[in-house]
Amino acid sequence: MQYLYLSETRSSFAIEREMPTGSQEERFVQLIKRASEKTAVTETWLVELQNAIVRDAFSQENSYRTKQNWLTYSHNRISYFPPAPDDMRRAMHGWEAFVNYSSKGVDLLVKAACASFGFVYLHPFMDGNSRLHRFMIHQVLAQSGVLEDDIIIPVSAVIMKNIPAYHAVLTKFSKPTRVLWDYRRDDDEPHIINSANSRSYRFFQADREVIFLHRMIEQAVGQEIPNELAYLRGYDKAFGAIDREFDLPQKDVSSLIRMVKGNNGVLSNHRRKQYAYIPEQVLNRIVEIINAEFGAPGPNSEPTIG
Repeated sequence: MQYLYLSETRSSFAIEREMPTGSQEERFVQLIKRASEKTAVTETWLVELQNAIVRDAFSQENSYRTKQNWLTYSHNRISYFPPAPDDMRRAMHGWEAFVNYSSKGVDLLVKAACASFGFVYLHPFMDGNSRLHRFMIHQVLAQSGVLEDDIIIPVSAVIMKNIPAYHAVLTKFSKPTRVLWDYRRDDDEPHIINSANSRSYRFFQADREVIFLHRMIEQAVGQEIPNELAYLRGYDKAFGAIDREFDLPQKDVSSLIRMVKGNNGVLSNHRRKQYAYIPEQVLNRIVEIINAEFGAPGPNSEPTIG
């Protein structure tokens, strides 16, 4: 299961085009493991989680945001305004009540989609909202009792393979909401003349979000998890076979397996030069072992973090 936690962690950062440091990676793995905590979702709890995953102490917050934030495109044009701080705080109280509501009657998939996308639309923090939004999928699923403790569905790993569809869902909400704001761009930040009514954020039709999440979970369960488990089995078999036949450092064996699998069953000339101290015939044999233990290589034979 640790492999799935790492896959989900690295994919969640990759969605935002970030490469986590070792400490960031470990903190996010621990965050995902907290999804099964039997505790109420509150501002205090969310602040604690936000503090654990942001880049540095300067990004840590003590409460929900108290000032307006906004998102921009790469060319610095505003793409989205989340609700004004006072409206956001009122909406978050309703969001918390919805997430903590445990009585039967609310479809689990609908609840996971509304909780996770509702969170990112409200954007209660200045930083860390997107990763917490995807974390909330795990939190709702874990609290439902449908999954055993410590079992996760690698949703972010599948989202990473469906980025255009993911962005389309987010844009379908952000674009019409942005036009409800009246603002003027200044040099440093927008000058807001009128903000959107809070109802625009508290009540939204979540068909797209539910359909998208259903597709991601379906792909994760039907494809991603079987592929990653197959990769692990192949990796263990190849590692054991190489280790029995050759006396090489374990880190080199591990790297060579990843390189060959990441290059469709071939060890490139560049990589061969990197391992020039290993005889050519040994490298050839290692490639042969890897392909034999994994089976015929294919374009999708390696999982997200292989």
